[in-house]
Order: sequence, then C-alpha cells, then structure tokens
Amino acid sequence: MIHSFIFIIKKIKKELTSLLLLVFFIPILSVVISPLAIKILIDKGLTDKNLYIVFACIFALVVGRVLSVVLGYFLKLKIKQASLSFIEKFVELGLNGYYKYSYQEIYSKSEGYYLSRIYDEPKELSNEFIPILIYALKDLLTLSFGLAVALYIAWEVTLVLLALVPILYWLARKYNNRIKNVVNIEAENEADLRGIVSTSIKAFKTTLLYNLKGVVTKILNENLETFTDSAYKTEKTISYFSMISSICFAVSQVLVILLASIAILAGKLSIGGMMGYLNAYGRILVSINSFADSIPKFYKYQKYIDRLKEIADKNKDEKDTESFSSKNILLKNASFSYNSTDVIKKFSIYINENSNVLIKGGNGTGKTTLANIIAGFMPVDKVEKIQIPDPRYISGIIEPYHFIPGTVEQNLNLSKSPQRKRKLELLEKYQLKNKLHKKVKTLSYGQQKKIYLILAMTKESNLYIYDEPLKGIDKKSRAPILHDLVSHAKDATLIIISHQEVKKGYFNQTITL
Repeated sequence: MIHSFIFIIKKIKKELTSLLLLVFFIPILSVVISPLAIKILIDKGLTDKNLYIVFACIFALVVGRVLSVVLGYFLKLKIKQASLSFIEKFVELGLNGYYKYSYQEIYSKSEGYYLSRIYDEPKELSNEFIPILIYALKDLLTLSFGLAVALYIAWEVTLVLLALVPILYWLARKYNNRIKNVVNIEAENEADLRGIVSTSIKAFKTTLLYNLKGVVTKILNENLETFTDSAYKTEKTISYFSMISSICFAVSQVLVILLASIAILAGKLSIGGMMGYLNAYGRILVSINSFADSIPKFYKYQKYIDRLKEIADKNKDEKDTESFSSKNILLKNASFSYNSTDVIKKFSIYINENSNVLIKGGNGTGKTTLANIIAGFMPVDKVEKIQIPDPRYISGIIEPYHFIPGTVEQNLNLSKSPQRKRKLELLEKYQLKNKLHKKVKTLSYGQQKKIYLILAMTKESNLYIYDEPLKGIDKKSRAPILHDLVSHAKDATLIIISHQEVKKGYFNQTITL
C-alpha cells in the first residue's frame, strides 16, 4: 500500500504541499484548543468565579471554531484542485501507456474496456481516493494531538483508547487481501460491462435493422448480473469490516465513560478535566472511526492505483525480429489464429525491397490480418523465419482506421509537419483545402479516406502498405489517387491490398490469398 501512496504523491506533490499545512493546523484548533479551554473554563473560571478567565476561554473557543471552519473551507477547495490535477496527469499517463500496448492486446478488448481503464478509473480515484487520503491524514493528526491532550488530562483512561490500535491493525491485516481481490474482480467486470455498453451503442443501426434488440439485451443482462454480483460482494466485505470496527468503538466508549467516572469519584479527575477529556475523546473517537472506515477504502483504491500504474508503466514487449535495414519482408510458414480459428496457416511470402506488390483475395482470406502482421501490429503464433519492418519506418492505411479527435489541420499536424507544403498541395488537388478547420467527423467517408491517404503518403517511409485504399473513393478520383500512391512510393516498398480491379501495370508482384 505504501508504494501505491508514493506513486500518487509523487505525481501531485506540488498540490499536496499547501494541503498538508491546512491539515496540520485544523486538528490543533479543534482537538487541542477546545478541550484545554473547556477544562480551564470550568476548573479556573467558573469554579473560581474569574470572569476574565471565563471570557478568555469563551473567546478562545469561538475563535478556534471559526478558524477551523474557515480552514476547512480552504481545505475543500485545495482537495478539489488536487483531484482535478490528478485527473489531468493520470488520464494523460494512461493514454500514453495505452499506446504502448500491442495491437493484439488492444484488439482482444473493446474500446469501452480501455476507456474505463484510462478515464473512468482515474476519475473515480480523483473524486474518492484523494479526499479519503487527505482526510485520513487529518484523522491521524487529530488522533495524535488528541491522545497527547488526553494523556495530559487523564493518562489512565487514555490507555483504553490505545488498546484499540492492535485490534484495528489485526482487522486491517485480516481483510487486506480479501478486499483487494473482490475489488479487482469488480473493476475488471465493470470495465468489461462498459465495453459491452459501448459496443451496443455503436451497433444502433444494426440492432434496429436486424431486430437484434433481444440479443443485445440478453448479453447486457448477463454482464450486468456478473458486475452487480461482484459489486455486492465488495460492499459486503467492506461493510462487514466497518461493522466489526464500530462494535469495538462502542465498547471502548462505554469503558472510557466508566473509567472517567471512577477517576472523578477517586479524586484523580476534576469535573472540568472530565468535560475537557470527553470533548477530546469525542473528537478522537470520530477520527478513529473515520480512519477505520478509510482502511477498507484504501485497500479498494489501492487496486485501482495498481491497475492505473500498470497501464501508465506499460511497455511493449520487444519483438524478436531482424532489422528492416535491407527493406526485405519475409514470412516462412507463418500461422495466425483468432479465437481458435485459423486465419493464416503455414503461409510464406517474400517481398524484395522497392517492390510494388498487389495482394488480392476474397473476404475472410486474411488480407487485413497479413497487413497487420507485416506492419508489426499482430504477432504470429508460429513461424520458422520472420523479417518485418520497424513500425517507425512504415506508413499506410489498414482497416479499420480512426482519426484523432480534432480538425483536419490537427490530424495532418500541419503546424509542425516538414511535409506541410506537400500536404497542402494534395489537399488542393483533392478539393479539400477548404475543409482544414472542419472536424474530421463532419466529413463524408470518401473525404475522410482522402485525408488519411494524404497523411500516409506524406510520411517518409521504407514501406507503404495500403489496405483497400480506393474503397469509398468516387470513381473519378480512383485513378489519380492510385497514381499518387505508386509515384510517392517509388523509392520504397509498396503493398496494396484490394479486392477491386486495379491497374496491374503498376505492380511487379501479385499475391493471391
């Protein structure tokens, strides 16, 4: 748990500095000044009928209370700032970590799953964990200062409170792994559920056209049931821990009142001392109870932190492949399967450098899978020998493709691109220059395809691989676009995958799957 806290604190240490100052002073005002002022008020002011002491103590109580409330207000604002900073930093960390996953790992889960991991879980941590962490620290300081005051007023009675510490520690250790396990299962089920919901929403037209609402509802209900069961088990485990803790506090409260009464009868504690002690004890009890409630939540969110750290620190495994310095591509007896179904089986291919290759084949023959393997996005299951390019020197378009959120200009990165002039020329040629400041999602499918092809053609690469580049392109534009694709790759290897008829004179090698 300590390592998890350190991981969080390092990322938002600037925001936590001012928080710690507030957290330090608030307990002093509430648990030190108030009990001592009450003790002096009764023992010295009222008993001795000293109005000066009475007014001084009342003034101290009022000022302490007001300052405590004001500092509490600023504490809430600072906690919110720290929470917002947390979201900013960890969503960015998560997204950067996401790009380090292999394509196969991404492909095996829905986008809703990773949306939950990258955004939803950090958001929940920021809204819940940061306040819990700060208030738990405040509780510990309140407990520390309160115990010092209690020991000063009546050390014998205070020993009863100290007996709670080993009990709470034992309970925390007992429920640590149990809470972490149920929380991990709940988080994984929730991420899967979000993926199901996301996919169901995207399938709106398909669901209505083919009357699949019943199927969607059944799948959703099955996943909902799995998630709600795991969520209930999490709440049950945490609540049981809280119940046992509360019973311990209730017993200690009765014992403290009993011992304080005995101390008064024995002449070891004054009435003012008892009132001040009970004031301090009440605050100590609240802080202990609050901190005890925080313990299972810490274990719950520790698992979220571990999951967040996992995706933030994700490193893609190095592929055991040769360098692409020769620009040749080789697969010998390569096999790839998905969900136990063979997609490519004992397939061999050799493509010499600077070749223009056309790959043809019907639906389901593995054309796009082969493109992903050559591009390094999907590792093969079995292969005798493999030589594929470094992804840094690859360009092209492989279905399905997606744009980043933003305008055409942002997607083409025109402000920083060394190929700015070439990109603007192609935009002009394809009659898209007036779309620069439009959101990509507002363009037609054909216009989006042209934007992506411009992006692909203007990256200097050793390999250009285009999966169905003319799909969705109007007939008038197909020939000039194909010419541009070939001419721009004249000093590189070009692979075009298509089930449409294309001009074969451009290619010196044709592969049929």
